[in-house]
Amino acid sequence: MIFLEYPEEIRKVIYTTNAVEAVNSQLRKVTKNKRVFPNDNAVFKTLYLAIEYMTKK
Repeated sequence: MIFLEYPEEIRKVIYTTNAVEAVNSQLRKVTKNKRVFPNDNAVFKTLYLAIEYMTKK
């Protein structure tokens, strides 16, 4: 595996970046399904609930 050929410090950064990208991808999916939110609080609540759901997985 090419991933394992990198030094440990670099692998940690790559792994962290992949995790962040996965979270961002899930949040984009949630907001993409509903294109218009009535107000800012609706967006925050939607993102909060999505993060709560992700942490339970």
